[in-house]
Amino acid sequence: MKYKAEIKILLHQGLLDPQSVAIKKTLIDTLNFDMIEHFSLGKYIVVEVDCDNEVSAKESIEKMCDQLLANPVMENYTITMK
Repeated sequence: MKYKAEIKILLHQGLLDPQSVAIKKTLIDTLNFDMIEHFSLGKYIVVEVDCDNEVSAKESIEKMCDQLLANPVMENYTITMK
C-alpha cells in the first residue's frame, strides 16, 4: 500500500543560521516588513513509499531522516503522514 508523508526539517533552536539572519535582515531593512519577530528557513520534503502498513511506512521514513535527510546533531524533523 502507498503512504505519503510530509517532512519538515529545521535547525535546532539556538544554532547560528546565517542564511535565515540574512533573509530576515533584508525583509526588515530593505523591504520594510518590520513586523517580523522570528524567521527560520528549513527544508520541506514529500515522500511516497510502498509499505505493508502505516507503522512500517513511518518507521522507514524516520530511518531516511536519521540516515540522510536530516542531521540529527543540528536539525529537528517532523513527519506528517497523509
